[in-house]
Amino acid sequence: MEPLVSIIIPTYNRVSFLGETLDCIINQQYKNWECIVVDDRSEDATIELLTYYQKLDSRLRFIKRPSDYPSGANSCRNIGLSQSKGEYIQWLDSDDLISPEKIRSQIALLRTSNADIATCRWGRFSNQSSKAQMLDMHAYRDFKSSKQFIDSLADDLGYFPIHSYLTKREIIVKSGPWLEGLTVNQDGEFIMRVIANSKTIRFCKEGIALYRRSDHSSTSEYNKRKINDLISSWKIIDGYLHIRYKENEIRIVQNAKKSIFSVCQKWPDIIDKNQDFFFGLDENNSKRKLKIIIRRFLLNYKLL
Repeated sequence: MEPLVSIIIPTYNRVSFLGETLDCIINQQYKNWECIVVDDRSEDATIELLTYYQKLDSRLRFIKRPSDYPSGANSCRNIGLSQSKGEYIQWLDSDDLISPEKIRSQIALLRTSNADIATCRWGRFSNQSSKAQMLDMHAYRDFKSSKQFIDSLADDLGYFPIHSYLTKREIIVKSGPWLEGLTVNQDGEFIMRVIANSKTIRFCKEGIALYRRSDHSSTSEYNKRKINDLISSWKIIDGYLHIRYKENEIRIVQNAKKSIFSVCQKWPDIIDKNQDFFFGLDENNSKRKLKIIIRRFLLNYKLL
């Protein structure tokens, strides 16, 4: 018998997109799946839509987040995982899409290769255009070790969205739950743990994951709280990968530090507060390094 795949979808006030996402699940060529939608107590017509789809296909079911559980997508994902039974896990956000052959082709690859994770091609699309912008990545290949895959992501200066992966449940359980306190880069922090706990990663030439891009999102929209949470997420990733691979500098982390440092130029207090995270990042930034050293010295001796 074909193994069960659990598709876990957190949602909050996404009724205008959720139907399209559920349609792409129902249209999967692979048939032995369950889909668990965890509603974060939406205030729109999400429940009515989910009730309709549940009657349409009994493999779909939804759970309303209990009021005594923390709000947020990470909490909903953890609830969904706890209620799931699949041998393989497919994460999916309630406004993203996967192509009809995606799960079928990845399951076939995982079963024949006994790999821990299967990836696939992915692209971005927006509400303003029906044509997706496909990403061309060096990481579109097989990897015998998780470290090789992470280094390849660093070479691409990119990432794979969470729904491009299909993963063995045992790897997810081993890696631990989603961190419910993070508000930024939750999927990046989570998937780095999953990758680090994996051995072999295979690339599936069939199947596509489509990521819906907000027409109004940009890095300039980061506020100080989000930047601090972003830094926290990469500190966690840095520490975890350092323990896992016994290397002082992980290239994908260094790339993230450079990007965050650039965004933080308008908030020097955040840079000062995270001196250890940013220190030594820019060889041409010797004047700032000196200021940081002097400031640290004065603070240590309570002269400021």
